[in-house]
Amino acid sequence: MERLMEGELSRALVIEDFDQYDWPNRIAAANAAECFPMYRLFDEAYGSTPELDHVGRKVYRFLVQASSGFLDADSVLRPFRPVMEGPDGRWPIPDDLPENELHLLAELAAKTADPELRARFADVAWQRARHFPSALLAVATYIESAHRLDSLGDWIDARDRLERALRIGLQLGRSHAEKVNQVVAAVEGLIDQHEASGRRLLLPARLMDLLIEFGLGDKDRWAVYAAELAEKAELRADYDIAKDYWQRKAAWEHVRGDEASRREAEVRAAEVQVKIADSYLNRPEPDYLSSSLQLQMAVEMLRQAGASTRAEELHAELLRRERYSYDQMKAITHSIDIGHLVEQAESAVRGQTLIDGLLRLAMLVELPKLDRLKAQVLQNTEEFALAHLFSSSRVDWQGRVVANKPSIHSADPEQVEEAILVEMFEKSAEIQRLSSQSCIRWARELLMREHVIRARACYAVVDARDRSGRADVSASKAKAT
Repeated sequence: MERLMEGELSRALVIEDFDQYDWPNRIAAANAAECFPMYRLFDEAYGSTPELDHVGRKVYRFLVQASSGFLDADSVLRPFRPVMEGPDGRWPIPDDLPENELHLLAELAAKTADPELRARFADVAWQRARHFPSALLAVATYIESAHRLDSLGDWIDARDRLERALRIGLQLGRSHAEKVNQVVAAVEGLIDQHEASGRRLLLPARLMDLLIEFGLGDKDRWAVYAAELAEKAELRADYDIAKDYWQRKAAWEHVRGDEASRREAEVRAAEVQVKIADSYLNRPEPDYLSSSLQLQMAVEMLRQAGASTRAEELHAELLRRERYSYDQMKAITHSIDIGHLVEQAESAVRGQTLIDGLLRLAMLVELPKLDRLKAQVLQNTEEFALAHLFSSSRVDWQGRVVANKPSIHSADPEQVEEAILVEMFEKSAEIQRLSSQSCIRWARELLMREHVIRARACYAVVDARDRSGRADVSASKAKAT
């Protein structure tokens, strides 16, 4: 976005400035239900409307900053994230609005007809300026925007608006508990609506998560309903959905304080996970690798639920499937041109005496420094982000999992550090393999062609070291050998 030229407008904007331009008509004509398309409209008007005067450019810059960014409903401190962010900068976000113009947000919210933009103005006024009436307005208009988005089939964004409304309502305190109740009623209404409509049953699970997180809503009703949805999904062999709802059932029982029912629901979820694992073997070509990974999850779920006997029974079956899964794995190979490395290695020992050649061979490869190794790993992580996105497992020749590596992009700092250490180990092992193939092997073979090597000829290399720890053999020692 182009910056205003120096001196274009030194004074702060006032609400009357916004009345002079047709931004409300642009929104109405666009018929957009989210802020991002509105942001694009404002940005286009700011950058490509030659008849705009200085005040108009600043008005549209304000609208661009206020409407920009994606809603991150999970975040309390930073609910608006830039669309793109990189080493050279980022797209604008509402945090860029100047402090002396924040009061305009509440006034704009009061006169904006579109519920999505009205909610955004009110939310930023609450977040940045702590304008209490704007928080009340934001809750109500986020609910309105959520209903519109859901009617358009965009239930994911609808859920985000309800989550943001709920978090704002909880910030208002007990004196405004009715705002939280309004959001809870909207959430429960959407769950009922999707039940009645027969649409795919993912939205009720995600809406339940909002209620479960804060212990809100009709706990008894939704615990029963989650179990009903889980059983229906099992009957139609929709196992992923069934597992989702058994897990919601367990969460509701935890909220209710019924730990026995919670463990029972967790076991039901684990048994559905077993069915998911078995489904990979019921194909024309059984997939033991995928089945093993899914069954491993089931074993862990049973252990966490306290069903240790069933977990050990399935663990024995897991070991059997893992042996078959090893045969499904395919080798991935690539070639590297090491010709120049081979030439350097041979040149280092060619024409040398045996002792000098052995010494040069011993010092041919420099061990990698830990700080360099870590820097290389971090650089590779940035350059090849997708290769480090997921966690991975290492298996032995029987297909048994012997080690796990978490994702280096994990939200857990301990897992990130563990992943970095694993990557450093794998990188050092790669350097070792490359060194043995490109340097040590060829230099060793050249020495064997040029000299008759006996074991005692190597004693001097082992025995003689200088104070720095590096091997050193004097001319007299070499001659005596």
